[in-house]
Amino acid sequence: MFCSKCGKELEQDAKFCPACGTNLDQEAQANESQIHQHEAGPSGETSPKGATAALVCGIIGIVMSFIIPLVGLILSLVAISQGIKANKVSKTGIATAGYIMGIAGIILSIIMWVLSAVMLASLIF
Repeated sequence: MFCSKCGKELEQDAKFCPACGTNLDQEAQANESQIHQHEAGPSGETSPKGATAALVCGIIGIVMSFIIPLVGLILSLVAISQGIKANKVSKTGIATAGYIMGIAGIILSIIMWVLSAVMLASLIF
């Protein structure tokens, strides 16, 4: 371990730097509070992992609805599920956006299935 002020090597259980006298306990607490502030959003709340998962699944679900509607449907259902769970924990815009994207993905998947059926029927008959 090294002192962040002067760079001198320190013993593991040192509370003060022997070279410059820096209080290592106060410095560690200050660094830890900066880390927690960085993890938190502007309002001080952290975004639940489910909210991010809902948004990502919702976006991918919409894209996959055009390519493989079944995969888009499944991802959209996951987005809705994760969005509901995340909204129970913390009301964040990310969770709501994921939930809405999930609904849009389901609608697009159904539309793509209907269009595929119509096109297939026109080829057969």
